[in-house]
Amino acid sequence: MIARILRLVLVLQIAGGLALGALIADLLGARAHLGAALVLGLLAAFAVHPLIIALDFAITGAVRSQVPPALRLGPVAALVTYAVEVRAGMRSFSFANPFLCERAAPRPRLPAQALPILFLHGYFCNRGMWMPFMAEAARRGFHCEALTLEPAFGVLESYILPIEAAIERLCAASGAPQVIVVAHSMGGLAARAWMRATGGGRLARLITLGSPHAGTIMAGFGHGGSVRQMRLASPWLERLGGDESTEKRAQITSVFSHHDNIIAPQLSASLAGATNIALAGLGHVALVYEHAVWDLVLDIAQTTARAVPAPAAHA
Repeated sequence: MIARILRLVLVLQIAGGLALGALIADLLGARAHLGAALVLGLLAAFAVHPLIIALDFAITGAVRSQVPPALRLGPVAALVTYAVEVRAGMRSFSFANPFLCERAAPRPRLPAQALPILFLHGYFCNRGMWMPFMAEAARRGFHCEALTLEPAFGVLESYILPIEAAIERLCAASGAPQVIVVAHSMGGLAARAWMRATGGGRLARLITLGSPHAGTIMAGFGHGGSVRQMRLASPWLERLGGDESTEKRAQITSVFSHHDNIIAPQLSASLAGATNIALAGLGHVALVYEHAVWDLVLDIAQTTARAVPAPAAHA
């Protein structure tokens, strides 16, 4: 569903940009320069996304958690952070989510790692966003898969059975007894809901990237049941936290950025009792695409995988 919506948005952007370009050429009486006017119109249409991201940074910056002095950004670094997030957002919402969601997961390089990885996406995304990350994971020997969480605007409990089924398929395909789950944003809460409902016996480690463990003010701008659950200090989040044991929290690693433009206050992405790793200079979607994050996550995954025997050779 999300792929169809985003493809329609792209069509409307292109059509709107071309219409704007033609109008500019007509108003200025510069039909001889129609080509240049059309390009200008397209640029104006696709400038909407960078403007939205700038607004996100402005809103979340106003309620930013205190940043440790060593992780604070100067003007140039802040501009770079914005540019990297714009690139990641355009890559995700204008290409990966609309067009890569049906692509098969890459096969792992042999010998395979002992544990496979299941990737879970965040709100208004699908499995397509994980394709570059999965390619790197497969290169390092991980059998991996990514799940599209549907219904797109459902409550988080609606994803429990699909996650359970995907984990069972991944274990059967890889020959492994457990999985590592890597989850971005809302996906981290869906994984925690699955842990609560099933006991999480198949889980070796959950690694969340920018997940709103205590909620986010930006949930006030979304649509659907999961958005209500992700609001700051929502009753659902309070119940979820109250149901988790110390042992379950110890299975979670939360990776978050002090400059996240969707999770705010940014420290709401940390989780008491979990292993929390704070980064700086990365926006929300950039957490999925930056190689430094890949290295960090896959190093944790490799350390986790070393604790179990290697899977069968067919993996």
